[in-house]
Amino acid sequence: MATRQTGLNEPLLDRSLFPFRMRAVSFPAATEPRQPAHAPRPIRGLLLDVCNVLYDDTDWRRWLLRLLMRLGLRTEYGPFFRVFDRDYLDAVYRGQCPFSDALDAFLISAGLSAGQAEEVHRALDYQRRHSDATHRPLIGVRETLAQLHATGVKLGVLCNCEHSGETLRQQLAELLGESPWTAVISSRDLGRTMPDAACYRAALDAMRLPAAATAFVGHDARELHGAAAQGLATIAFNSDRDARADVYLQRFEDLIELTRFSPGCSAAA
Repeated sequence: MATRQTGLNEPLLDRSLFPFRMRAVSFPAATEPRQPAHAPRPIRGLLLDVCNVLYDDTDWRRWLLRLLMRLGLRTEYGPFFRVFDRDYLDAVYRGQCPFSDALDAFLISAGLSAGQAEEVHRALDYQRRHSDATHRPLIGVRETLAQLHATGVKLGVLCNCEHSGETLRQQLAELLGESPWTAVISSRDLGRTMPDAACYRAALDAMRLPAAATAFVGHDARELHGAAAQGLATIAFNSDRDARADVYLQRFEDLIELTRFSPGCSAAA
């Protein structure tokens, strides 16, 4: 858990932020060899997480971390937000408490006073609204989804989210235009969060596909592990350093090749 240090005037540079941002917004150098993406079996449907897969959701998190480090908190991006997500935001994503309550509890546990926590969460409310209003799809996302949809690959969304599935579908329509989604499933509607097995089963039922013909595209190590435990193929994109998956995408566009040329047959087979 993060510890607090007094007398620290400037935030420490969190080196773990930079690799994620580079992967999210840039292409590999032309001289770098590209590893071919091969699915472990034919794929007829893709179940995608949203945050940091379809768009970069780290803006407000990086802003919060910089602010807290100016207040004297010494930590790193990965461990800090892993605790936040697992121990505090999980209840928010199940619809059991508001984000503001979870944030206050987390900040106080990290060493801030109740007054400091209140000030931080008021400032963060504005920052989150700004981030939500300025989301842009990651490179290649809009075009890739359109091509996958046109070739008959079923597309679904499964997300740990504080909003309902209907609200999430509307947000995705604003972000990406015409909706290609067979199903949009939010943890809030289920009252459960990934990696709970019920989440993956609900999404597969909504897509009317078996796990053996479906791949989960995500970034979170626990969620990818949960998908694998339910028999889905796993595809990691912008993933945690300790994530384990069948395929690691360098570019979102590689999903086209992945579904078209699975070993032994195509996605249409």
